[in-house]
Amino acid sequence: MSIVPMSGLVEEEGDDLEEVDAVVKPTSAASNEDDGLWSEKPKVFVPGDETTISHASEALFSVIGPKRRLFWRGGQVVEIVEDGGVHINPLDAVAAQSRFEEFVSFQKMIGVFKGSKPTNITEQAAKQYLKSAACKKHLPRLTGLLRCPLLVEKDGGLHWVENGYDETTGYYVVVGKTPVEVHWRDGVQYLKKIVKDFDFVSPGDRSRALASFLTPALKLGGLIKEPIPYRGAVDVDPSKFIVMISSNGFEATKDLANRSSIIRIRKRDGFAYEPWCGMDLLEFIRASF
Repeated sequence: MSIVPMSGLVEEEGDDLEEVDAVVKPTSAASNEDDGLWSEKPKVFVPGDETTISHASEALFSVIGPKRRLFWRGGQVVEIVEDGGVHINPLDAVAAQSRFEEFVSFQKMIGVFKGSKPTNITEQAAKQYLKSAACKKHLPRLTGLLRCPLLVEKDGGLHWVENGYDETTGYYVVVGKTPVEVHWRDGVQYLKKIVKDFDFVSPGDRSRALASFLTPALKLGGLIKEPIPYRGAVDVDPSKFIVMISSNGFEATKDLANRSSIIRIRKRDGFAYEPWCGMDLLEFIRASF
């Protein structure tokens, strides 16, 4: 008996038994011998006289979903691709034809008593799978990619997002390193050391510089709820955007100033920053994180 995973196939208690039988079919021992590597994968019967597109899609994506290799993002199926970098690619029908075969063995019925045989799906069939409701139902949602671990709030506590896909947030950490826990006093001293060579105009400028290291991660993780920085009504909601720029002779409108955290640093001609482990500060931070 060849059984396709049935998770999610029966949507209502009143489903007709014959419809379920369209996805679970007996296969002969002879057909299994001919399958070769195909027999090692769950079998999904392609749409036909007895198998609907909806049932075939349910069977397919109920297998793919738990693998966490294909995702649902922005109303379409996507995958994470490493090609000179790591990025999110929409999965088109042509690529889907072979990508789906990595997860399942597509089968075609050859008769009630003769069993089934392996088959390929057409580009049109792949399009039907990609547009089915089963994609959104079974594939994990992908919020975005992260290149470092993230601390988020969950049920009133703290939750680490690190190393691969995180079901709680939908983020995928591509180069995550497990954070090292240190005492908060040591953490403060480490942050202060990063800015020790800068000549700030005031203590407030130094404080805003230190806060700028922590704010993006705290905001992204939901630990800061309000728009930042916030000084009354603004024309544009800054809660989803954090942009850091540097400028000499900076000028700003009132609206931009209300949405900015301005850090003033004095320029010192001929000043050389202290090397960090034989590297300049930027190289050291990149190597460390």
